Amino acid sequence: MKPAECALCGQTEARILYRGTDRLYKTTSDIFNVVSCNRCGMSRLHPRPADPGLHYPRQYWLHNGTAGSYRRLVLRHHLRFVFQALGTGRRVLDAGSGGGLLAAMLSEKGVQAVALDISPAAAALAAREGGLAVAADFAAAPFAPASWDLIAMFHVLEHVPDPRAHLATAHRLLAKDARLVVAVPAFDSLQRRFFGTRWNGLDIPRHLHHFRESDLRVLLAQSGFRVLRITRFSWRDSPAGLATSLFPSLDPMSRLARKLRPNPAALGLYAALTALAAPLALLEAALGYGSVVMVDAVRREPNAEALD
Repeated sequence: MKPAECALCGQTEARILYRGTDRLYKTTSDIFNVVSCNRCGMSRLHPRPADPGLHYPRQYWLHNGTAGSYRRLVLRHHLRFVFQALGTGRRVLDAGSGGGLLAAMLSEKGVQAVALDISPAAAALAAREGGLAVAADFAAAPFAPASWDLIAMFHVLEHVPDPRAHLATAHRLLAKDARLVVAVPAFDSLQRRFFGTRWNGLDIPRHLHHFRESDLRVLLAQSGFRVLRITRFSWRDSPAGLATSLFPSLDPMSRLARKLRPNPAALGLYAALTALAAPLALLEAALGYGSVVMVDAVRREPNAEALD
């Protein structure tokens, strides 16, 4: 079986880097390969799941209850990043919003934010947060062209079959000189190099693509965006990701999705590990090899140069 085409260059030939299965949610025991493109070096999953939806437990999008306060705290970093990109704009679409907490927090600040997710369960959670929520495929979203000042895609592009088509839809929906905020796990991170198949960012088999910072820069440029800012750290993802790589069985969302009994000791240990991981994650980011790539990019006109 030939690997699917590389999302960056279209090449099909690739070499195997890792073999692994679903460590986090245990939705399958099937083995998948993470392969690296022979032409450009970008990595991807092979084979892809026959039915990707089977690997997303309903609780995958849950963020309320006891986890709500913590998630609100760590999402402030994302919130600040979005506000800095938004400027005087007021219309924000959180595409691939999950449970919609970010859109709800933006709405609380007076922003006209809409949460959009392909999952009806996720959209229902977002609606319960009190904000506007839409359940739809992003490509078929019921919005007019040039109707948004900012589109956010936090940990979306690694999940979709065709990231280039996803970015083309974003380009169509954004107003002139509007902004796109994207975050993905960083395949060029020290965490990935240290943990290998145990790295939480692989998230087999849900992550179909694995981006280095250079891969994301090229893909955005080819899709009509110019990168303005990049950070390699996320308070929500970087420390917790390190803790989950070490002990996936302690991850609270994984335990909830697998319907395990609440265990205060496990939760306390995971919290302690996350706190201890924070300085290491900050150091990793300071060295330029953080576990996340978070980008603020501006929409360019189609006839603009690919690289400014």
